[in-house]
Amino acid sequence: MSFRFFILYVSLLIPVCCSIAQPTLLSEPHDSSDTFVVINAITLEGNKRTKDRIILRELSIAPGDTIPEKDLESLLIKTRNRLFNTGLFLKTDITLVGDSILRDVVIQVKERLFTYPLPIFSLADRNFNEWWYTRNRDLSRTDYGINFIKKNVRGMNETLRLKLNAGFSTKAELTYTIPYLDRKQRIGLILFGGIIENKKIPYSTLDNQLAFYEGEKFVRRRITGNVTLSYRRRFYEFHTLSLGYFANKISDTIAELNPDYFLSQRVRQTFFALKYTFMFDRRDITYYPLKGFLIKLKADQQGLLPSDDLSVFSLKTEGSVYKPLGKGFFIAAGTALKYSTPDKQPYYNIRGLGYQKDYISGYELYVIDGSSYSLFKSNIKYRVFKTEKRVGFLPTEKLKTIPLTLYLKTYFDTGYVGDHTDTPGNARLANEWLWGGGAGFDLVTYYDLVFRFEYSVNKQLQTGLYLSLKAAI
Repeated sequence: MSFRFFILYVSLLIPVCCSIAQPTLLSEPHDSSDTFVVINAITLEGNKRTKDRIILRELSIAPGDTIPEKDLESLLIKTRNRLFNTGLFLKTDITLVGDSILRDVVIQVKERLFTYPLPIFSLADRNFNEWWYTRNRDLSRTDYGINFIKKNVRGMNETLRLKLNAGFSTKAELTYTIPYLDRKQRIGLILFGGIIENKKIPYSTLDNQLAFYEGEKFVRRRITGNVTLSYRRRFYEFHTLSLGYFANKISDTIAELNPDYFLSQRVRQTFFALKYTFMFDRRDITYYPLKGFLIKLKADQQGLLPSDDLSVFSLKTEGSVYKPLGKGFFIAAGTALKYSTPDKQPYYNIRGLGYQKDYISGYELYVIDGSSYSLFKSNIKYRVFKTEKRVGFLPTEKLKTIPLTLYLKTYFDTGYVGDHTDTPGNARLANEWLWGGGAGFDLVTYYDLVFRFEYSVNKQLQTGLYLSLKAAI
C-alpha cells in the first residue's frame, strides 16, 4: 500500500471523525436557570414476551434521574431508537405522564413476530444486478429452501436459526445467539455450524468478472464451525472475539483451472481463524441511519497453527457519519480501508471491492481483487414523504400497518484496490483510482427492508440502472 494511498484515505476520514458529536451526559453541569424534570417511575406496556430487563438494559434513564427539560426530548428519542435497534419491536413509543416536575415515563412497544418459517428464494450471485445483467436472469442460479427462525427465545432476545436450502448451493446452517449470559447483561455468545456444497462456483476472475465452472457432482464443499464471545461494556460499544475452524475442499478440475485457488494446486484447505471486532455505533436507526456515526475495526488472522494451510492477516477500518441538514434533507459519508498480508493469497480467500457493501457505484457488475483497498462513499437525499398504509388482508395485526418512506438522492463514490500480483484478469480496474456516481431513490419499509433504485455512471463512462436491497452507507 503506497504512502500516497494511505494519506488520501486519512484525509477522507478526518472530516468524518471531526464531525462526530460527543454524547450528552446526565451528570454534566447546566445553567441554574434551566427547568428540570425528575423521573418518578418507568412503566412498560406491550412486551408480552420480552422480559422487562431486556428493555430496561437499553434505557439511559432511571427513576430518580434529574434531567434538564431542554435535553429531555433528544434523550427520549435516543432511547426509543435503541429499543427499535434491538430488532424485537415493530414500533416503540415513549411518553411522559404528568404536568409537574415529577413525571412518569410510559414505554409502549409493539412486538414483532418471533417464530416463523421463511421460504428461501435468493440469488446465488453477489447482487441482483450481476444476476440480471451478467447472468441473463438465469433461474438456475437461485437458492430455495426454508429458514426457520425463533427470535426472542425465553423472552431474552436470543435467536435460534436453522437454514436448509438447495438449488445453486446445498446448505445446512445452525446458529444460536445468546446476547446476554451474565447478570449485568454485558457478555454474549454465538454458536454456529454449517456445511455448504456447490456444483457451480467462480474459479477465477476474467476481465474483472467472476468466471464460473459447473460440474456434474459437487466441485466445492465447505464445513465451518465457530464460537463467538461478545462484550457490550456501554450502550454503544461492542466487542466480539471469534474462534473458527474451516475445512474446504474442491475438485481436481478446479485446481487445474486455477492452481492459485488454494495455492500450489491444492484441493484441500483447513485452518483455524481468530477474529476481533470493535464497533462504536451511535447511529439512530441501524438499518437506515439518518443521524449519528459508526466506527468499526476488524482484525482477522486466518491460520493459527503451523499445520494450517494458509496464514493471512487482515486489518480493516470503517467510519461513517450521518447528518440531517433540515427541511427534509440528509447527508451521509463513509470510508473503509483494508490492509492484508501477504500480497500473494489464495484466490478463494482474497477479497477486494465488489462484495457486499464494499463497492463503487457504477461497478456493481465487477469485482476488483486485491490484498488492500480504500473506499469513500457519500450521498445527499431529500425525504419526499413518510407515511403508514393499512393493509387489511394480511394475516396478522403485526403486519397490517406498513410504514413507507421515500427519499430522492444523489451520490458519489471513489476507491482504489492494490493488487501486487499482476493477475491478468484483474488488471483493467486494479491499481488505479476509480469513481462512480448518479441519482436515484430509496424506499424504506418495515422489517429492515430498503429498496434502492439507482442510475449510475462510472469512470469508464458506462451507465446502468441498478437495484439493491440494503442501504448504501
